[in-house]
Amino acid sequence: MQAFKKFVFQELIFSVILGLVAFVLFQTVLKEHYLPVFWILFAILTVFTAIFHYSIVQAGNKELSNFSSFEIILKI
Repeated sequence: MQAFKKFVFQELIFSVILGLVAFVLFQTVLKEHYLPVFWILFAILTVFTAIFHYSIVQAGNKELSNFSSFEIILKI
């Protein structure tokens, strides 16, 4: 569980940095390409990344054969 907390913390830091870069770019250079739904999509992508990572780690902790089949299912 400690590894998952570390991953979520690193993902949060990366997402904040990426969000700040996106905000600056959308306010200056890419102003005509800004979509109001961008922040919602960005948040959903961040949450789904954490959920999928957690489920893959949990499947890997149980049994190696379950992990392989579970990973294949997620990639489809």
